[in-house]
Amino acid sequence: MRDAVGQLLSHLDGIEIDEVLDAGPELVIAGRVRSGQAVCQACAVPSSRMHSRHRRTLADVPVVLGARVLGEFGDAPKRFADTKAPKNYAGTSPITRASGARRVVRARYARNRRLGDAIHQWAFCAMRGSAGARAYYNAMRNRGIGHQAALRQLGNRLVGILVGCLKTNTTYHEDTAWAPIQPAS
Repeated sequence: MRDAVGQLLSHLDGIEIDEVLDAGPELVIAGRVRSGQAVCQACAVPSSRMHSRHRRTLADVPVVLGARVLGEFGDAPKRFADTKAPKNYAGTSPITRASGARRVVRARYARNRRLGDAIHQWAFCAMRGSAGARAYYNAMRNRGIGHQAALRQLGNRLVGILVGCLKTNTTYHEDTAWAPIQPAS
């Protein structure tokens, strides 16, 4: 899991991830500065270790949610049999029931609730901060799908993108992830 968190936090290239612990409702990431020492932004004291109790800002949401998502998925690369299994585990994939001419699509209720909530928040943040995610959300809404269902479908797509990045050991790129549905300029 340490490698996965390091890949998620790759934009913080000056930080070395030492340990990742799943402590129930929180994910504890122990890290240190690669260059020896750095000045803490909160207390202005030079230190070689990151302090553990900083206030979080809105800019931290992707980091905190990303750590929660990776922590809930676990660090075993072969844990899920196929690409649909993580989506089912997260509760983002729909359940379709059909009988004759009647077809009903429902939300999945048997799921990891903490992971599902984190992905829901991730989808909302992505919709507001990513042009590709926003275009995907708008396409769902234009098809007559409600807000919550569109967020679930966006979360489902984000889980698929995450699984693809982890499987191929590549970093996320907006142009690659949302290429087929980029909004027209």
